Amino acid sequence: EMCIRDRFYAIRNPKDVAVSAYYFAKLRHKYHDDFASYAKLFNRGHVEYGPWWKHVDEFANNKHIHIVHYEDLKEV
Repeated sequence: EMCIRDRFYAIRNPKDVAVSAYYFAKLRHKYHDDFASYAKLFNRGHVEYGPWWKHVDEFANNKHIHIVHYEDLKEV
């Protein structure tokens, strides 16, 4: 059984998420417009995987999960 202290959630900067999601959508041939248009869709939550913030909120508001920012992780 996992101890609640062993759970953590790595949150990535939404700007980085938007860029990665844009290129992923283009690679899968599902998106053919420019990044500016994609960024507007991303900000509205109208992208393939839904709103980024909705997913993050599910974990960020859980007192049993330790939040770690992806950008703060260091290579060991």
